[in-house]
Amino acid sequence: MQVQVAPSDPVVFKPTPKQREAKRLLMRNRILLYGGAIRGAKSHFGCMMIISLCQMYPNSRWVMLRKDSVVLKAT
Repeated sequence: MQVQVAPSDPVVFKPTPKQREAKRLLMRNRILLYGGAIRGAKSHFGCMMIISLCQMYPNSRWVMLRKDSVVLKAT
């Protein structure tokens, strides 16, 4: 599934303090391992970061992985 996001479309994201720290680390590193409690907005954070990075780096490719695809589709 591909989603087209135009570089001019704004991405509105109000991260939590932990998400702000994760974003800071992600901007300085190529890989970020981000874990925590169930319903802790990890998938939301990942999706928002991927959208932001797609806007920063047009024509780049990104992936989000989960152990089970059923769980990924449900989040």
